[in-house]
Amino acid sequence: RCSLTQDLVRITAHLFKWLFPQFCCAETEASKSNFLALVQTLIQDPVEREHFFQEVFPVDYGPKYDSALQGLMWEFLSGLEQLLPVPDLKQVLMQNLVIRPLLGPPLSSMSL
Repeated sequence: RCSLTQDLVRITAHLFKWLFPQFCCAETEASKSNFLALVQTLIQDPVEREHFFQEVFPVDYGPKYDSALQGLMWEFLSGLEQLLPVPDLKQVLMQNLVIRPLLGPPLSSMSL
């Protein structure tokens, strides 16, 4: 779990650099550090995460920020999708063979 959290923090740092290249100057280092600390807290603490998204986010950021964030996320996922290789038929069949036993007896009889 700790490794997963560390990976998520590292990924978040890379995403921040990729999505916001204009914020790479020295005077914004404190903001980046605070942002990464907030993300790490939200990843690690479910109570704090719930409080943040129920109480803090709607008041401090509002729907306009939420829409902009959704747009940026869509742009990121679209870019990521273009970078990922499209699996060929052999890869799809191999994934199917790996996934089917994990589904258990009732679901493994269904065609995927």
